[in-house]
Amino acid sequence: MHRRALLAAIVVSSALTSLPTTALVLALPAIHHDFHASVSELQWTLTSYSLAYSSLLVVGGRLGDLLGRVRFFEVGVVIWVGAAALGAAASNATVLIVAMGLLGLGSAALTPASLALLTSEWTGPQRTQAISAWALASSVVSGAGPTIGGVITAEASWRWIFGVVAVVAAATLALTVLAHDVDSRADNAAHPQPFHALLLVVGLTSVSLALIQGPQWELDSAPTLTIFAFGVLVLAWFLRTEVRDAVPLLELELLRVRTFVAGVIVKLGVNFALAAFLFFISLYLQEVLGYTAEQAGWGLLPLTAPFVAFAPVGSRLGARFGMRLPILLGVSISIVAFVLVTRLDSDLRYIDLLPSILLLGIGAGLVVTPMNAAPLNAIPQRQHGEAAAILQMTTGLGAVLGIALGGALFQEMHERRLTDFLGRKALSESTQRDLSGVLVHSPPAERALHQFDDATAATIVRGIREAYVFGVSTTMWLAAGVLAAGLVATLALMRPTTAS
Repeated sequence: MHRRALLAAIVVSSALTSLPTTALVLALPAIHHDFHASVSELQWTLTSYSLAYSSLLVVGGRLGDLLGRVRFFEVGVVIWVGAAALGAAASNATVLIVAMGLLGLGSAALTPASLALLTSEWTGPQRTQAISAWALASSVVSGAGPTIGGVITAEASWRWIFGVVAVVAAATLALTVLAHDVDSRADNAAHPQPFHALLLVVGLTSVSLALIQGPQWELDSAPTLTIFAFGVLVLAWFLRTEVRDAVPLLELELLRVRTFVAGVIVKLGVNFALAAFLFFISLYLQEVLGYTAEQAGWGLLPLTAPFVAFAPVGSRLGARFGMRLPILLGVSISIVAFVLVTRLDSDLRYIDLLPSILLLGIGAGLVVTPMNAAPLNAIPQRQHGEAAAILQMTTGLGAVLGIALGGALFQEMHERRLTDFLGRKALSESTQRDLSGVLVHSPPAERALHQFDDATAATIVRGIREAYVFGVSTTMWLAAGVLAAGLVATLALMRPTTAS
């Protein structure tokens, strides 16, 4: 009973950690409306989760090894319950951002503890089955997350996304309590490096802050450049301390393995592109095409079916021909998907967008297993734990950069196109801020719009729509370029014979 309860809790936790960002992405227009949030605040609702998760993941794994994996797993679930309750009751965008950051902190405790428990408590075929159930739960919820979020937002409220998470997390905690006498820890586990972790968090947050807020402050302004430079210097300090420390937070010597580096670059690029796609296309469907959250959720569901169908195809191709082939195929197909989606305009129908959604699902499905298996196969098994931690961290960093860099480019292009479109009717920064919620009909935006005569108001709305579409389209080009870098890295660094 105890082992079954523990396995159930682990599988449910895998599904939970995949839900907040994927489900909340369809609720962003509703949050935009309710809080009159800026684009940068919408970015932070997702970025805060990924930042906390990716930067604290390794520390969470070390603490779980030292303190006991089940008990640390329980700590992560408790954080989840509290953070989800805070998100459900959020009164403004800032509270929501804090709640998402706390959820990321909880995930940094849950994920490594759950994986360590699977490998320590189960062996042989049972371990394989347990890991498969863990991975399947994550994949299914990741794929269905936008639809789940859209339906909940449309039928109830985006707050109920957090309500569902809180209830399920509480049930998970009950299951782990049943299994509390089954615990494991690593006797030779290295102690976490809190100072190293602090440097990583501060560095990544500073760089993200500069990228996300830069368009509002001006990209070449003193605050933007100063904070960005500070973040880069702190990250350089982090790398210097890692190289010199006998027990580093991350095993950076793995980056000397060419295939491992290629896998990290591909994983970073794929997660960058997927995060940018989900963030901006969900906004496009609702704010430009006028879809409800539920309609947009169902509209993104076709991404899931080809992903699930082609994931085993990528595994089989990798086993037979080497992992390089499915990575090249998957990334190439994904690039085509993003190039097609750059044709966006304000009159584009959903049916015109569907081929890109299907192709992206196929490409992501082909690459999902090989981009993880290839780097792991290239290093000794004794280093798989450290390698897996770096790969998991790369997942979060890719999402952070996809939303931060994509958002910075979007806001810059949006502002330029809007200024060009309006010409002599150019709006001040404060007026643009007031009108930022026009496409979701937020009350402050509607009040600001009523200050203009009907003809001018119509021109402003049309200009905002055109600028919005141009910003999204340009961001899709950026995602295609990042994927192209992954393609080049695979060709240059990964040997054709990298098979499982």
